Amino acid sequence: MTREIPKQLVEGPLTKFLQDYSIGLKASLQSLTYGTLALNFILTASLSMLWGMINTVQLIIYIPLYNLMFPANAILFYSLLAQLA
Repeated sequence: MTREIPKQLVEGPLTKFLQDYSIGLKASLQSLTYGTLALNFILTASLSMLWGMINTVQLIIYIPLYNLMFPANAILFYSLLAQLA
């Protein structure tokens, strides 16, 4: 059992304009979506590297708290890094 559904829009200049506009809008939205997706991947990778670097600096800063004997150059390095952090 099949039945043909009647057209909802009347053919005219406004209908033609809306159809042409929707094609351009579809292409614009697709390019915007792909651009946003690519930018998201780039920013996610760079933020992941940044958080990894901050975590590493924190671990290095806590090493002198272990009460171990360090050479003078390591103590100088840790004191400079502590000022940075």
